[in-house]
Amino acid sequence: MGWVALVSVTLLAVTSLPYLVGWWMDAHDAAHVFGGFIYAVEDGNSYLAKMQVGAAGHWLFYLAYTPEPHQGELFFLYYILLGKLSRLLGLSMLTGLHLSRILTVPFGLFCYYRFIAYWTFDCAVRRWGLALFAFTAGLGWLWVVLGGGSTLGAMPVDLWVPDASYFFSALLFPHLPLAQGLLLWFVTDALEFLAVGRVRSGAMAALVGLLVSLIHPYTLPVIGVVVGLFAAWQVLRRRWLFWPTVGRLAAAMAPTIPYLAYNGFVFWNNPAFQSWREQSQTVSPAPVHYLLGLGFILIWAVVGIARRRTCEGRPLDFLIVWAAAVPILIYLPSSIQRRFLDGYQAPLTVLAACGLRSVFSDLRRPQVRRLAPGLVVGLMMLTNLLLIVGALAVLPGRDEPLFRPGAEQAAADWLARRAQGEVVLSGYESGNYLPTRGAMRVFLGHRPETMRSAEKRDLVASFFSGETDDAWRQRLLAKYDVRWVWWGPWERALGPFDPGTCEYLDPAYDVGGYAVFEVVR
Repeated sequence: MGWVALVSVTLLAVTSLPYLVGWWMDAHDAAHVFGGFIYAVEDGNSYLAKMQVGAAGHWLFYLAYTPEPHQGELFFLYYILLGKLSRLLGLSMLTGLHLSRILTVPFGLFCYYRFIAYWTFDCAVRRWGLALFAFTAGLGWLWVVLGGGSTLGAMPVDLWVPDASYFFSALLFPHLPLAQGLLLWFVTDALEFLAVGRVRSGAMAALVGLLVSLIHPYTLPVIGVVVGLFAAWQVLRRRWLFWPTVGRLAAAMAPTIPYLAYNGFVFWNNPAFQSWREQSQTVSPAPVHYLLGLGFILIWAVVGIARRRTCEGRPLDFLIVWAAAVPILIYLPSSIQRRFLDGYQAPLTVLAACGLRSVFSDLRRPQVRRLAPGLVVGLMMLTNLLLIVGALAVLPGRDEPLFRPGAEQAAADWLARRAQGEVVLSGYESGNYLPTRGAMRVFLGHRPETMRSAEKRDLVASFFSGETDDAWRQRLLAKYDVRWVWWGPWERALGPFDPGTCEYLDPAYDVGGYAVFEVVR
């Protein structure tokens, strides 16, 4: 386990470096506050908002980014609990989130090492596999060097899809490495249970499957398809009996089925969550972006498949089925195509480690045999190095949304103490930030989590436009039960409307270019 500890410390040190630099800059500049995220800032803010829901005493999650009243549901329990724990320990939500990332990253690596150890007892293969899993990515760096576009959905997946790279997951949010670790734990125990009927493995698979579903409800159905395909193949090959296999698979999934059914019911019947589902489509990009995003790891995985008999341990059939099934599953007609990539790096890196071991063990010169794998792995680390260098390069500019003006945070904290559970109308950029400071609700602030977000963007633009009459504004405020209006630089940029001239808006705060108005009832 010393190798797991070494890799964990190294990965945490590298992925934490941009955050440490951001906080150091924060400490030396009172005018700018580091927001705590560099990539996927809007989503990062949404997770802080979910923690604020828990810190406010709630157990059921509700959408803080939409003004419509709706029933809270049992989702995002990890962040709800993390918010409660952070409040109990006297930590800020941001500190609690990053401390939890420090714990979940090593957990995910431990689960991967347990996973690869299930397949091979060759220590060298295990070590190379862990290094590949923790540090490598695809050819996104080449895409950037050659001047490729930076549009999400139209570039290599290792640059924007955390499911494609454990390193990217570790760089972002704590639930991502946690979910990947639990997924691999489930696979290991589920396969053991299906193969030999070991009750302890079956019970653990059922428990872990429930835990990962509470974090990512789609994870178990996604990996369940792969496990089910492998089980069917084993039955067809007459290695496993049909009814025992069906029974064991059902037993491993049984604790999770009610929760998955609950998810389906909520996302089809609760209007707020139905809108979220419709606005959150994770469809696959073009195949070239998958090929580039996985890069050399695919080539070495093919080598590992071709030379799998040289990899000492169990037959690698399940890994081959997983590797072959995902390219088909990610283009099935569904709204969760990209989710089938979850955990996909794990089987590829096990196969690639076997390929590396088999090829370089044949080299005659000991020095080349020792150095060549490291050079190959180093080449596959370039995208992740680019992510870190890019993060460090953008920090000195102190631009929004990476940094927020100190005056904005002060105004948001003032409002958070008074607007708990109440609706605030603001521009999109302000609305994405405000719920991170307290359990307030905003009119607009997150594309999937704001009901009819495109329509609300237009309504906000009209509200701050100088051409809109006050009667229309008053009807909008009344319709959505808006209690507060936020007026800062983003809102001023939307139009010349001055809330201070309206009798139906009572000035409540005005410091440093940020004003808050209370709607007169």
